[in-house]
Amino acid sequence: DETTSVDAAKRVLEKSGGILISIENKRERLVSFEKNSRQYRFDPNRMFTKKGAAASLEKNSTHSSVEIVETVLGFGQFILDKIPKAAVTLVALHNNDEGRLSINSYYPGGENAMDVEEASRKKGQDPDNFFFTTDSSLYRQLKAGYNTVLQQNDKARDDGSLSVYYGQRNKSYVNVEAEHGQTREQEEMIRQLVSLLETGKR
Repeated sequence: DETTSVDAAKRVLEKSGGILISIENKRERLVSFEKNSRQYRFDPNRMFTKKGAAASLEKNSTHSSVEIVETVLGFGQFILDKIPKAAVTLVALHNNDEGRLSINSYYPGGENAMDVEEASRKKGQDPDNFFFTTDSSLYRQLKAGYNTVLQQNDKARDDGSLSVYYGQRNKSYVNVEAEHGQTREQEEMIRQLVSLLETGKR
């Protein structure tokens, strides 16, 4: 359902090159499937660890099992296998709705504050638009110009997300988060990040 991020990424990749991995799911957030005559649903950003996949199935389905958790983990691995082995930093793209997830969610009192090592707000910027990274070097670079969050990799809650999966492995990950409809703003954020990665200023 995160069409703004896909549109923004395509515009950048037309000039910079790269690979865009997108799950086509009829603009629905949750992925649905049938197995053994039962229906199951899960969040595709909660399928990269066993704990996260199990929790997502429990939340969104009426039934689950070890076999079904393994099925979801298998789909997560299928996506991970699409990522080039040579990739140094994985760039993820997400969209949010006005007034829900924002940079403020990661400050004391926010619902995600416990997962954060550091967070930096930029005055005058839309709080719905921010970077979220596992990489302390990238954090220092990005926070100079944007709202930015650094995940606490060794203590972040295991929700099965890609940031947790990468954080557990001490791998470089950065999410470009922007409000639905703000294609131009997200495009500019992606473009600045790509430029930073290409010049090696990390």
